[in-house]
Amino acid sequence: MIQENRDWTATYLIMSLVLGLTYAVVSGILEQILPRSSDPATNWVQALTRGLPAAAFAFAVIDRPALRRRSGDVALKLATQSEAHRTELRRTADEASATIRDLSERLRIATATARESVRGAWTREIPTTAYSNEVEVECKLIYPLLRLAGYAANDLRMREALTVQLGRQQVRGEADWVALVDNQPYLVVEAKASDQQLTAEVHEQARSYAYALGAPLYCYTNGHEIRAYRRGIRNDTELTRCPVPDLLRQWKSIVTAIGPVSAAHRSDEAPGE
Repeated sequence: MIQENRDWTATYLIMSLVLGLTYAVVSGILEQILPRSSDPATNWVQALTRGLPAAAFAFAVIDRPALRRRSGDVALKLATQSEAHRTELRRTADEASATIRDLSERLRIATATARESVRGAWTREIPTTAYSNEVEVECKLIYPLLRLAGYAANDLRMREALTVQLGRQQVRGEADWVALVDNQPYLVVEAKASDQQLTAEVHEQARSYAYALGAPLYCYTNGHEIRAYRRGIRNDTELTRCPVPDLLRQWKSIVTAIGPVSAAHRSDEAPGE
């Protein structure tokens, strides 16, 4: 297309030179034939007369229909090239989108595979893990459990302050762990030392903390057993009671019990009391 424009430019330059030379020759001849007059009107007539031959020559030489056809051909060619260019861009964009989708799917599979590998290694190792205190139960069991169950790091809070109503008194407390869904408390987890029994008092403590925060689920563990419940209006529902050595075998039920569920897909919300 650039070469074509150069050819047309050269053609127009040559035609302009020919017209200019023709006009100069004819004007020189007419200058000899038609002497200048002192009358301005006569001089204007003479100037027009000198220009008429050049104009007539240009009118005769330039093939106007050919120029129009040529212009139409160039316009059609440009339009065709533009459409072909747009088609090529669309094809390239489609290929790029397909590549991105393929890479995203491969990344998803790789991430899931890596997560499963980590989960498998952790669930095989955790039954023989020793805990010196409550903090080690949180670090070695609770945090990995929540992350592998599907909670993001930013969805987990530690030492969440709260107020519990005991009769007529309000008592300040602190939940060990709170897991969020849609930025709202969803699961309260209480950690106990490995030498502490999971008594009714521990159960009531975890439940009262969940009620105070409006979380529908609560869970507690001493590193040897995990218990999880859903709060009810009158009676709570036990979701799982899993000995840690059975964690690998019961993993799906654990995730179903305490894993994050968006409020849009929740069949039950935390009930009021």
